Amino acid sequence: TLHVPGLPLVVRLGRVGGAAPRLAELEEVVATRSLTVEEILARHRQVQAGQDLRLHTTEADVRIDFHFSVANLSQTFDVATLNRFFHDSTRTVYEERALYINGALWRGKRAPDLPFVLPGRVTEVPLDLNLDLRYVYKLENTVEVDGRQSYVVSFIPEAGSEAPYRGRVWIDTQSFVKRRQEVVELNPELPVISNRLQQHFAPVTQGGRTWWLVTRMTGQMIFTALGRSVVLERELTYSDYLVNLPAFDERLDESYASDRPLLEETEEGFQRLDRVRDGQGGYSRRVSDLSRHGVSRLLVGTWSIGDDLGLKVPFAGVNYFNFNWRGTGNQVDVVWAGPFLNVFWSDPSFGGGKAILALQGRVNPLFSRNRRIEAGDAIDDEIKGERLEVSSQLFQVILGRPLGVYHKFEFQLDLEHLRFRSEDETAADFVVPSDTWQELLTGRWIYARSGWRLEGSIQGGSRNDWTFWGNPDGSDFSDGDEQFVRSSAELSKAFYSADRNKLGFGVAMYHGNGLDRFSKFELGSFGVARVPGYSGDAIRFRTGGALNLSGAFALSQKTRMDMSLTHARFRDQEDLGPDVEYATGASVALNFSGPFNAFMRVRVGFALDSSVDDADGGGSLRVTYFRTFRRWFWQRSGEKKQKNGPGS
Repeated sequence: TLHVPGLPLVVRLGRVGGAAPRLAELEEVVATRSLTVEEILARHRQVQAGQDLRLHTTEADVRIDFHFSVANLSQTFDVATLNRFFHDSTRTVYEERALYINGALWRGKRAPDLPFVLPGRVTEVPLDLNLDLRYVYKLENTVEVDGRQSYVVSFIPEAGSEAPYRGRVWIDTQSFVKRRQEVVELNPELPVISNRLQQHFAPVTQGGRTWWLVTRMTGQMIFTALGRSVVLERELTYSDYLVNLPAFDERLDESYASDRPLLEETEEGFQRLDRVRDGQGGYSRRVSDLSRHGVSRLLVGTWSIGDDLGLKVPFAGVNYFNFNWRGTGNQVDVVWAGPFLNVFWSDPSFGGGKAILALQGRVNPLFSRNRRIEAGDAIDDEIKGERLEVSSQLFQVILGRPLGVYHKFEFQLDLEHLRFRSEDETAADFVVPSDTWQELLTGRWIYARSGWRLEGSIQGGSRNDWTFWGNPDGSDFSDGDEQFVRSSAELSKAFYSADRNKLGFGVAMYHGNGLDRFSKFELGSFGVARVPGYSGDAIRFRTGGALNLSGAFALSQKTRMDMSLTHARFRDQEDLGPDVEYATGASVALNFSGPFNAFMRVRVGFALDSSVDDADGGGSLRVTYFRTFRRWFWQRSGEKKQKNGPGS
């Protein structure tokens, strides 16, 4: 802008958007000068400005895939949505047309409110990142992208700038279009603690013109949920573009009038729009409470037959999770199932900074059986005489801090109260351990990038009032076991395909010092080394490792089959002798959409082979019913409130 009132202004008019002019080649030039980063960006901005000037509306089919795990539910979610994408200068809207959960087509009337995930943040991407003067640029090198040479330019915010990203951009050396762009969000809004995205661009030809549009995006987003990191991998694939097609507004209005779920970009980011009655016999759209606050309510039911083929008591519980409790930014999670109660509270910005504080309290008055097995011996009267029952109550503190985009370190303090009692078959001279408090201090480092996850931890434990227990000959008790150390390391990765299939692997190593019967690592479906088919065998060890191979295959649009094979090797001088023992187990599960807006999973686990005598494992059957709901049964729906007036 030139402030020259009353003076003539000379304006040079030129065509923009075409190929940039080549440098003149003179015969007397003996050396070629490379373009500076400023010249590269100037030519790119010229080309981009020409496209932006002519690009009014875009529509496309978009497939959004994201994957994450919920540790509290021991459940991994693979979610895929098929959407229609609408974009113009004022609006960006995703209309969801199909939803798959763990490879199975969702048949419910509305999508489930998955825990620990804000749906708007999953979709939110920087489609319109302008490489303007808010950034400082550096030309790194020249590489080949899709068979074409491209400049690699890195950028960071200018000092004092509030630019939201840093990253790199790949610019074609001939046409000066963007071929690839990688960005890292510098100050993501909590509960997101890191957000990395890579965009791939390709030519789309329509109406005699060629547009360079994003066709694929991949990225990783890390949430903090209840003090722990939830690593969410996502991929967006764009296809069947329509550019500047007439009647864009009419087609978008049809999406608003439909009963399909919508996500729209607003001043507060992407928000989910619910369809509600407008009081005049029609419908309108409004921002979902879940989209704004991140509230989910879950009903989980489990019915199972154990590894010993015994029918287990059916389990059912309710889980309530809130990302923003009473507008404080704190997170609250409550799990209630009969006598079992677990309460979790977390502040993702403890002290106003990047530290994360979480507190957990768990009450479980029920006792569980604790057995002992020795290799080479059948479970005779002597071993049965050592059976016990154990109950534990827990209070936990987690203090963590992200270390950049991919790393996180956390401390965890567990205060656990252990109660012991004998069974009917417990020998009369077997001394039952005294009830005691146990303190556990854990240091944990987590690295996650591009679907790879590496975690290492070391834990020190100490017991109060740990007096003599066990057989009268003293073979069970050692003064040194009052304090113990455990360490572990785990590496995992999953590979996904566009047809809802996936392959994955995981490897884990465990080692401990000063471990006894109540602090050793345990094998089984619920043990630290999860080997299907061995939950009832009481196999414990001091040192070991496990390898897991997994796969998921879509049987149809409505059903996906998950399979896993786990092989563990372990050593325990006290119970298993000097040799390295092994156990192998497998599982098969079917995922499908159940009745009443529920997700169902039927899983069969079975032991294959073990070197431990009498550890035959067996088979287990588990049926899990998972359903979310948006309000408690005593609360009235928003539609009824609106119909009856604002005071209802």
